[in-house]
Amino acid sequence: MRRSIPGAVLAALLAGTAAPAADEGEGAAFRKLFETHKDSVVAVTYVLRPREKPTGGEGRKVEDALCGVVASAGGLIVTSADPFPDPGGDPKTTLIPVEFKVHLRGRRPLEAEAVGLDRELNLAYLKLKQPPVDLKPAAFDEAARLEVGDRVAVIGLLSRHDEYAPIVYPAMVNAVLDKPRRLYNLDLNVQDLSIGGLVVSGRGRAVGIVGEDLLREAPMGERVPANALAILGSITQGRRVGYPRVFPYGLFAAGLAAPPPIAEQDRRSWLGIIMQPLDENLIDYWGLDVDGGIIISSVVENSPAERAGLAAGDVLVELQGEPVKVKEEEDLGDFRRRIERMGVGREIALTFLRRGEKRAAALTLAEAPLTAWSVEELEDEELGLTVREISLDDLLAQNLDPATRGVVVSEMEQAGWAQIGGLQLGDVVQAVDGRRVTDLASFRTQSERLKEERPEGTLFFVLRQSETLFVRLKTPWGGRRG
Repeated sequence: MRRSIPGAVLAALLAGTAAPAADEGEGAAFRKLFETHKDSVVAVTYVLRPREKPTGGEGRKVEDALCGVVASAGGLIVTSADPFPDPGGDPKTTLIPVEFKVHLRGRRPLEAEAVGLDRELNLAYLKLKQPPVDLKPAAFDEAARLEVGDRVAVIGLLSRHDEYAPIVYPAMVNAVLDKPRRLYNLDLNVQDLSIGGLVVSGRGRAVGIVGEDLLREAPMGERVPANALAILGSITQGRRVGYPRVFPYGLFAAGLAAPPPIAEQDRRSWLGIIMQPLDENLIDYWGLDVDGGIIISSVVENSPAERAGLAAGDVLVELQGEPVKVKEEEDLGDFRRRIERMGVGREIALTFLRRGEKRAAALTLAEAPLTAWSVEELEDEELGLTVREISLDDLLAQNLDPATRGVVVSEMEQAGWAQIGGLQLGDVVQAVDGRRVTDLASFRTQSERLKEERPEGTLFFVLRQSETLFVRLKTPWGGRRG
């Protein structure tokens, strides 16, 4: 039976003070706590590379490391999800983590794979491909509940320079947060690889991990973390800014039992609205008692917002009971990313103003339409152009009717026939030689026809910024048949 360390003794140890007559005993107890849990904390190294390899090479590659906690004898590890990019983005420039390796002390690094991702908590779940039989998982106390004034120890890691040696930090819980979920704040400046580290209570039991409570849609002026602890956390976590806090075991226990599938997390959820920030001028003009919000400029047809009854002119002021503090154009991205990360099929609650009257709406987030980066493409090497399917981005950017059909010119060869002939990036091709083009399949049909017939020229009918025009292209065959 494991003996617990007396609370008063451990409190003195973690506070950095010594009991008058028991220095050696307290030191031994503290070392025992450290020795008991240190092997449950491991370094996870990985490589970042482009989601889509560029032509002629591997592209940019970056090596980095995380701190993780071994959570099961089967080799499941919970860690930060910082390396995983948000859904969407250009696959040629978006970096994704690969080649995960777990560093157990005294062993060669072991290969692992990502098996789960929780974007709302910013946690990732990895699994060792061949877990050793003597793996030491953390024994979390499911019933543990911390209060203000409780002493804890955080076990993290030093940097690669120090071979990821384990390190212990004494800390005290100085705040308990109950909304939107129970978290604990510490009076601690964590360093190096301690985001993702293990938190041990005064009774010597593992109670949680150091996670990141990501900042929500705060105004630009409030986006910088407000204390030294948070500033250090934001440095180590890259572009995601938030507060390092204790995530109790109950918060991620379900994820350990059944890690959320990564493929599901790569699906972006959406509301289906065009947004405008509620700035100070409009707050003053309308006489609103709010700290910001989002004005709905328009609602996309058949979107979750339309089905929930939202309309142009409504002002979103709360999401899931939290104020929407958006006042600047730059802040809209924070709100959009939060919606995208909440998950397809999730029910959310919104509070909005309509002509000054406060109303509530509940809606189910749907999967966002394809972006310009994720739709299928088709390259025509002879004409020197690449086209892709029409995305929502195109409809909004060019103010096109949602029923618009065709393909979008996405790339052109320098001094190729398409460029010389006068096509432009963003043109929506709707017909080739009078034959209608509605999608990639119909464009492929026309591309193959041109290769077979080898005409001297071809006539494209395109939409360009809501205007229609004909563009005549010469062809590489010049009327010569093979």
